[in-house]
Amino acid sequence: MAKLMNSATQLNNSAPVHLLVPENTDSSGDKSFNSELFACASSSSQFKLIETGNISAFSGKYTMAYPTGPFETPCYKVGIAWADTLLGPYKKILQQDTGNVPCNPAAQAEVVYLLQSSQPGWPNYVNAMVQAPGVPSLVQYPAGTWYLYFAGYDPSVTASGGMFNPAVRQPYAMRLTFAIPLNTTVSATANTSLATWITAATN
Repeated sequence: MAKLMNSATQLNNSAPVHLLVPENTDSSGDKSFNSELFACASSSSQFKLIETGNISAFSGKYTMAYPTGPFETPCYKVGIAWADTLLGPYKKILQQDTGNVPCNPAAQAEVVYLLQSSQPGWPNYVNAMVQAPGVPSLVQYPAGTWYLYFAGYDPSVTASGGMFNPAVRQPYAMRLTFAIPLNTTVSATANTSLATWITAATN
């Protein structure tokens, strides 16, 4: 959420704005993304959390890099959402999950994460390089070169009882490739195209 301020010490009277929220099941059963469950798609808890969203501007559009899931488990992952204005609404990147990979009850749309280490059959599985990637931010350095900075666990680290020791968490950086068109809007762009706007660099 975001709250407007009149100054560094005074809040604006306007209501907070929802920028990006976890999806809850609607009356038809759609949009309940199990990949956002805090308990790693466990039916024991329906709690969901999107946290530490960091926003950057590119080509007249806004992108929010955000993590979801518990940071001390393999289910922590990095998502990217897009908007045409700073205060959104932000659009998640989705793909039809025909194989029920993130444990959805039926074939439906699911979130495509920029980095995830919990589902081998889902895009951008990076478990061989880093576990539980999260707390992402986009940083330009040097000029013209963009990186995703994030935290995670080395692949050699073992999760005891499904939980990592946060004391061994460490920083990572990954170079990014951008392919953001100038003559379109986020709202008019299909998910298959949004997924190509920011990707991991291959060299």
